[in-house]
Amino acid sequence: MSEVKRDAATDLAMCEAIDDGLLVDKILEAARAIKSREVLSHWIWRAQAAEAELTQLREPVRWFAKQMEETLRRNDHKGGWETCGPEYLIVRLHEELHELTQAIHRSGSYSWIISEATDVANFAMMIADLARKNKL
Repeated sequence: MSEVKRDAATDLAMCEAIDDGLLVDKILEAARAIKSREVLSHWIWRAQAAEAELTQLREPVRWFAKQMEETLRRNDHKGGWETCGPEYLIVRLHEELHELTQAIHRSGSYSWIISEATDVANFAMMIADLARKNKL
């Protein structure tokens, strides 16, 4: 590779013509771009890890978990279960299990059966969540 011939006077004039404020702005802009790339890489990595973890779940589990979450969100206005006692949650679990049994035997409506099965699962999850947090 051939060496580039430099002219000291031209190079000095070019350096003196640089606006220090503009130079600082360009340096800061470059630093922000580098940091943004690092941040973006971090979030892409986390999204890929979460997606990989999610795909490890069996398809029926993913589908049912979505049903559970949708039902919980529709009922957010009722408050959470963190302050409920285990007795209340067990009573509600039994009530929902009774409703599921009715839906299976009296209905034929798959959407009703799915809805009641989701309710049963949500109350069981609430009990498990409190147990996990040593709140029973």
